[in-house]
Amino acid sequence: ALNAKPIQCCKPKHEGSLRYRIWQTCTSSYFEFCIMVLIALNTCVLMAKYYRSPQAYNDMLTYANTTFTALFTVESILKIIAFGLRNYFKDKWNAFDFITVLGSIADVLVTEFRFKPQASQIAGPQKHKNTLLNLGFLRLFRAARLIKLLRQGYTIRILLWTFVQSFKV
Repeated sequence: ALNAKPIQCCKPKHEGSLRYRIWQTCTSSYFEFCIMVLIALNTCVLMAKYYRSPQAYNDMLTYANTTFTALFTVESILKIIAFGLRNYFKDKWNAFDFITVLGSIADVLVTEFRFKPQASQIAGPQKHKNTLLNLGFLRLFRAARLIKLLRQGYTIRILLWTFVQSFKV
């Protein structure tokens, strides 16, 4: 099941079409490998944040996360084109990816529009205290991509299990 290929009913009929070429790309092992590398790099960026980091560093991390979100959005769009909307959502991993992408887009939008300091906010450290709802949970959508790595093999599952267990200490 871990090495399962997309079902043939999703394969476009016209082999010369753009949709067929997108399908070939999306079903290639190279494409899947690139997505896994992007997930690993995105995870490293998520782990790179630290307390009292310089603003330029935080801005760089924000731009990196926005870029990763854009790339994962493109992945979802390409797969929807390749498989068709109905077949795309038949695969539970694709549905999970889509929800993760929507959550990541929401996080990027909230970060972009909510946390831009205005002149009245620059004066003090209380700039985020008056918000009605803390939407920090949206960042979990970015980290949820790690779950996608679970389907790639036993070794990665052991690594992630060890990572999860380290939080219990």
